[in-house]
Amino acid sequence: MNLALHLLGIDPPANPVSLVPQHAPATRNPITQADVLSAIRECPSTAAEIAAEYGASTKTVGNHIARLHAARLVMPVGMAEAWNRPARIWGPA
Repeated sequence: MNLALHLLGIDPPANPVSLVPQHAPATRNPITQADVLSAIRECPSTAAEIAAEYGASTKTVGNHIARLHAARLVMPVGMAEAWNRPARIWGPA
């Protein structure tokens, strides 16, 4: 290829550009703990319901619920319940 370009009088670039298409970066914003907390404030929700609403993974949402629980902001008893039971704001029911 470089020889063909040289014969045409074209110098090849110092850093050739790859012709292989690169994967586009992710365009959606990741879900944050604040998003999860606001979703739970609106309506007690399971991790799967919040994940479906925001287009995030259930694992990520479950991890956020677990961290919010550790900070005593939401009230699932443990990680298993964070996946299967609705989380709600900490305090009396």
